[in-house]
Amino acid sequence: MWSGDYKNWTEATKHVKENDDSFVLEKSKEALLKVKNGEAAYERDGVLFQEHNYSWGVLAGLQKAALENGNKLCVIDFGGSLGRCFYQNIPFLKNIEDVEWCVIEQKKFVMTGKKHFEDKNLKFYQSIEEALQYHEPNVLLLSSVVNYLEYAYKWVDQFNNLKIPYVLVDRTSFTKREKDIIAIQDSEKKESSLPYWFFNESKFINGFSNYQKLGSFPVDDLPEMVINDNEAVCWKGFVFQLK
Repeated sequence: MWSGDYKNWTEATKHVKENDDSFVLEKSKEALLKVKNGEAAYERDGVLFQEHNYSWGVLAGLQKAALENGNKLCVIDFGGSLGRCFYQNIPFLKNIEDVEWCVIEQKKFVMTGKKHFEDKNLKFYQSIEEALQYHEPNVLLLSSVVNYLEYAYKWVDQFNNLKIPYVLVDRTSFTKREKDIIAIQDSEKKESSLPYWFFNESKFINGFSNYQKLGSFPVDDLPEMVINDNEAVCWKGFVFQLK
């Protein structure tokens, strides 16, 4: 659930309920271990699913990037939890000769990822700069992450200036109005909450000035909805290619 229209991130933060990061981490770990062991198809926010729900736009971008790079794929998955998107998409990437998937996360997630999930394909780092010491990425994946960043547009500027050949944006929310909305997202049982951006789409896209937009795609399980009684919002994804 999303609500509110705050003047800035600091103001929104005053109205959130404290989140237990340790609980979220443990829940994600237990769920993804079942995915890793073949007991479930994929995981999202600690919830298990028995059938894959692919993001076809992301898969198209990944495969295009690999084809143009000698059938090799190196992904920087910023804010990628414990490798959720890796496990979700790997069934369609098995014919790619070389797959490197680098998750950038907070320290607790990186430590857990290295202990329980890291292998020759899946790696964990605390910063993009650290990952770039060991890898040459051809894809930057931003899935359901930019909306949770306080200085979102500063991050977009940094992503833009990395000049990684492809940027894939998925599960990112937008408002129909000309101005961004900073709202509060409550968890399903309302035991915790977080500040959350709904971006003006044109402003967001313009932040990737070093890229051309190849296409956009909807997020099937997040339909357009109304918040604050009259604000229409939606979730979309984009495939950007370096100019």
